[in-house]
Amino acid sequence: MSNAAGDDVSPIKLWRGSMMALAARDPFYLAVFEKEIQENPSEQEEIEALCTRCHAPAGVIASEHEGATISFRELTSGTSTNASIGRDGVTCSLCHQIRDSELGRESSFTGGFTVDFARKIYGPHANPDADPMQMFVRYTPVQSEHVQRSALCATCHSVIVPGIHGQEVVEQAPYLEWLNSSYNLEVGAALGASCQSCHMPRTNQDGTPIETAIAKYPDGLNRRGRYSKHTLIGGNSFMLRLMAANSDWVASNVAEEELLVNALLSEEHLRKSASVEVVDASVENDEATILVRIDNLAGHKLPTGYPTRRVWLHVTARDFSGQVVFESGGYDADGRIINVALDSVAHPHANEVTEGQVQIYEQVLIDAEGAPTLQALNVSTVLKDNRILPKGWSNSHGQIARIRPVGVEGDDNFEGGSDTVLYRFGASGNSELDVDVEVLYQSVPPAALDAAASFRTAASERFTSMAATIDNRPIQMAETALRF
Repeated sequence: MSNAAGDDVSPIKLWRGSMMALAARDPFYLAVFEKEIQENPSEQEEIEALCTRCHAPAGVIASEHEGATISFRELTSGTSTNASIGRDGVTCSLCHQIRDSELGRESSFTGGFTVDFARKIYGPHANPDADPMQMFVRYTPVQSEHVQRSALCATCHSVIVPGIHGQEVVEQAPYLEWLNSSYNLEVGAALGASCQSCHMPRTNQDGTPIETAIAKYPDGLNRRGRYSKHTLIGGNSFMLRLMAANSDWVASNVAEEELLVNALLSEEHLRKSASVEVVDASVENDEATILVRIDNLAGHKLPTGYPTRRVWLHVTARDFSGQVVFESGGYDADGRIINVALDSVAHPHANEVTEGQVQIYEQVLIDAEGAPTLQALNVSTVLKDNRILPKGWSNSHGQIARIRPVGVEGDDNFEGGSDTVLYRFGASGNSELDVDVEVLYQSVPPAALDAAASFRTAASERFTSMAATIDNRPIQMAETALRF
């Protein structure tokens, strides 16, 4: 398929280099998966069922239909047809066969989607010519608007699992966050945008609507609008770059160049998700104060998804000679934040930042000993969740118990859509300062890499070896500068 400019917008071409297509080959996922089994051997079958249903769904559904399951070993080294299908990740025929059944309801979360075996392929387009698909692959295309709803994505992007004390652990909940925002189409909210609107856009790079035929056969099909690019772009460029550098091991037959292009698209996507401004700045009595506001332009918390992801503010002030007089949120060549006590524990949310402090927006899950953990089944509680709320946030929302902020008490500037932070530092003898502010993002911070390295499993050792060669410096989401 091609748009009017001749660009390739074929679903398979755009999908195959995405994290959705590579979900079952993601070496970080496999490292955590194997560790969960190692620590909970008596629950191995339950863990395998839980961890494969969203990462290897087509293989899982095919196996379930035969009364079987897919184990970790089968997924990583099995030679069966279902293992091969599983390694294809979140496939076209899986997503497009999910029925409009219980979508958006509790029963559909954590991989609770329903697929029947009627060989119907659901799509948004009216009156599709069914003959070619029936002839080539024995599927029947059927129009259904549910494939355009966020509730479809919610089936695997609302992950709620049992913790060590029997309590539920919300590993990730972008859909629930979206429900509590001004983007929620289901209640006709002001900004009105689905998950697909941003992650599967219907526009070309220049913003014009895509128009293309939706099949190559038969010849002469009319060009259609409402055509979504199957880029499925998120924010995990680090993992795409890692897999590009290890494409032989990944063995997906996707060229390294395609993965690197998708990494760049992910970084471009991140730069549309936040803005930052200096609201006020002054120097009085040898003390400088800078008021910084960060705005969340996404339809969910910033960041969202798997809880390793973090966003922070990098603020640098220089005097008239260019000498740095204050810095918060600087980082080294490994992507570790410097000038703080340790970049391996949760830093408290701050309304005011002074020397040696940094404002990091993150969700931190801890185990029974109070240590941060990557393992959802090990979680005791949420130590911190100060991720920036989406616009339209309400503290009385029906899902607030699951998605409420943690550790932001007393900060009246932390509100739906933004956070405002005061920076205060000594500025003796300075009447003029240059200030640079960056919003920075990491999907797999160094502390997460350290934790994975400590697992001492075959999968973690492989992932650690791969990650050691990948640039993990943060991605700049937004920036601003001011002289005062």
